[in-house]
Amino acid sequence: MALNLGPAPALDPFDSFAVQQWMLSLQQAMSTTTFDEAAQDAIGDILVDSSRINFTYTDATPAITADLIAASVDNTFLSNMTQSTIKGRAVSAGTGDPTDLTASQTFTILAAHTAARVSLRI
Repeated sequence: MALNLGPAPALDPFDSFAVQQWMLSLQQAMSTTTFDEAAQDAIGDILVDSSRINFTYTDATPAITADLIAASVDNTFLSNMTQSTIKGRAVSAGTGDPTDLTASQTFTILAAHTAARVSLRI
């Protein structure tokens, strides 16, 4: 919805009813609801999906969401890591975001899996 007020009509300044009517229409056009709706639509029209982000504009709420598209982020977009670390979850860390594991934490994971594989062979 665009705000198209146009020029003020040629009014007789002494015709108070006509001036009041024009001021009322101006007030309605500039009401918070109308202005908010125009602003929301303008923002919604600006957002453009990319190969990594999917924008959704919900007019009724109003809400804008940005969802990361699955499998769209490669290693160059991950946070920087110190050397000699790998991404993972430490033993007993539970479910959660990946962290940068130290060599010791990595060894603990690998040792547990190696022990499990060795015990299966016996």
